[in-house]
Amino acid sequence: MKSFEDAILRSVDAEKRHLRREEEAEKSRTHIEEAWDKAKETLKNRIDPHDFMDLYGSQGIREDLQAVVEHEKIFSAGYTHTEQGKSSLIFEAIMDEGIALHDWFGPDADTIRPSRFDDVFNGIDSITEFQKEEGASHLALAIDVTFDPNIKNKIEKIARGVEHGELTHVKYFKSDHMNFRGELRNVPKVIVGADKRTIKELADLWVTDRKALAKHPIQFKVLEEIQFQLSAFEHYAERNRQSGVAGIYRKARIIVEKIMEEKGIIISEKEFRDDTVFSALKKYVEDLGK
Repeated sequence: MKSFEDAILRSVDAEKRHLRREEEAEKSRTHIEEAWDKAKETLKNRIDPHDFMDLYGSQGIREDLQAVVEHEKIFSAGYTHTEQGKSSLIFEAIMDEGIALHDWFGPDADTIRPSRFDDVFNGIDSITEFQKEEGASHLALAIDVTFDPNIKNKIEKIARGVEHGELTHVKYFKSDHMNFRGELRNVPKVIVGADKRTIKELADLWVTDRKALAKHPIQFKVLEEIQFQLSAFEHYAERNRQSGVAGIYRKARIIVEKIMEEKGIIISEKEFRDDTVFSALKKYVEDLGK
């Protein structure tokens, strides 16, 4: 009789655990949807090509905007409504807020949202501006979510540019700090990534506890990702006798390493070995030139 009662109790416990998991999953889905709506609103404020009419002319701007429309018809149809599309958008928005409002990259860093044209055709999700009294330095960020072979392709594309002495350019760029409007050339570019588990955790905090989000260790992981890419591309440029490119990546690396030093970041790679994106980025940049 006792074994029968035990079986009933185990069945009840199992059902309770199942219901708790379902409730947690539903809560997580709700937070993702809330975070997605919030991200769409947050990321509306992009550089507008129409503000460059005097530089590029109305015809040139119309052609660029039409090219974006045609590209999105072919490549982006429905993507933003997929799980990965939503996660990417959420991570972009959280990164922008973390840098601009929570000093994830230090007090001198701010974010600039590129035009949709530069996002689509130059692969730039966000531009970080490190403001100094004598001017500013810039870093272009390509943001990826979850492990995807496309990360390798993006690393290889950056590497090919380094080989030929060609860095990222931003056609539509303006900075109030620099009092500049026009094309920004020779911008070092890196990839910032996070896996699905991390994105869900960040989305939950963004919706429920922004104070905890402000202190989230993702900021340290991202700085580590950026630092080892800047170092790798610097040395790759030197091996390919592109001293100018090496100098640009070196300047960015020194800025980032100073931020890490000021934040007291000493990171063991073991801390992130279970993060597929971190591991993939590390592997691909270490393979450069092999």
